[in-house]
Amino acid sequence: MIYLRNVSFKELNSLHVDTLIKHFFVVNNVNDIYVLLYLFKYFNIDYYILGNASKILFCKEVIYKPIIYNNLCFEEIIYLNDKVLVSSATSIQKVIISLSKLDYGGFETLYAIPGNIGGCCYMNAGDNNVSISKFIEGIYILDEHLNLKYLDNKMCEFSYRNSLFKRNNYYILYALLKYKKSDKNTILNNIKNALIYRYKVQEINKYTCGSLFKNTNDYKAYELLKKINANNITYNGAHMSNKHLNFLINDGYAKGKDIINLINDIKKTIYKNYHISLELELNLFK
Repeated sequence: MIYLRNVSFKELNSLHVDTLIKHFFVVNNVNDIYVLLYLFKYFNIDYYILGNASKILFCKEVIYKPIIYNNLCFEEIIYLNDKVLVSSATSIQKVIISLSKLDYGGFETLYAIPGNIGGCCYMNAGDNNVSISKFIEGIYILDEHLNLKYLDNKMCEFSYRNSLFKRNNYYILYALLKYKKSDKNTILNNIKNALIYRYKVQEINKYTCGSLFKNTNDYKAYELLKKINANNITYNGAHMSNKHLNFLINDGYAKGKDIINLINDIKKTIYKNYHISLELELNLFK
């Protein structure tokens, strides 16, 4: 475990928003996690848990709550018959490539998602109308009482960009994923197509959190944003992409408050004109 003070979070989050973290803990294994959570529980200290921070925004410029950050050292892939046990810090790309070397596949269409397994499970991440929950057998967690528990797929209460984990203070340790026998060339071709699709319709090499708003029952989010010309709304370098109207972009100097103002402006305009309350995919940490 590594403890750091006064850490700039700018290079660690995909939106490149500068936030000062007063207490930053980097965990390398399950023992680190358990000890840290035990101490926080004992002293009644609230905290945040972060993965690769591709879908988060701190609303304040200085964060005093301790941050627990998964180190890449905590990457594990364990093969169990027709399933694979994966630690929460492992990137979904690494899992897919490791499986492909054994001619195993099934969820390589998710290759373009820039997240680790823990974060993907947390928000039930997906691409091309396929969510990771489709491939999850179950998840091992530490609950709020530091009990190790196994939750099967149904118990995780997955829904569109949502899960049980967004409503509880659980620490995701491992995900048990299902895979199937496949042809390596087919797997690699599916990965290629996923990347081609991403390069075609999404922003690359930009500071972005990806999709900002959830789709509604009646509209894709970008359709609503197009109706109000949301790409013309800017706040100090924070704006929506011209390439994909639902992609939030930071030109590099926007602060958290600028992005919040942009979000509120768009939501207010959509509601005023269409009486629709947009929900965020982005996770706000207050």
